[in-house]
Amino acid sequence: MSAGLLEAHHRQYAPAALEADVVRGAVAGRTFEAHPTPVASGGVVWWLVDDTDLRLAEQPLASERERTELLAEISAALLSSLNVQRCMEVTARMAADHLADAAMIVAPGGATN
Repeated sequence: MSAGLLEAHHRQYAPAALEADVVRGAVAGRTFEAHPTPVASGGVVWWLVDDTDLRLAEQPLASERERTELLAEISAALLSSLNVQRCMEVTARMAADHLADAAMIVAPGGATN
């Protein structure tokens, strides 16, 4: 991050572009955002924000969102029919779409009637 911050610090800024130019990087296993702020003398002051915990929390949250979306999609598909044969077809299709290249449902003899 220090090289990126140094490079950003030496750039010539247009006032509107200054606020949008956030530098991100890692230092000693932690992640930081550096936010530039112009000062009256014409220089730039950098505010460092440690966002390590935020980034660590975002990863499992994104996985959980994907899982929830998948479960909602599967639930909606299965609840759209009371026909056992249709539900087995939907189950196989959804499994093939999300879990494997192909899927097959093995049901007891009376389940397809």
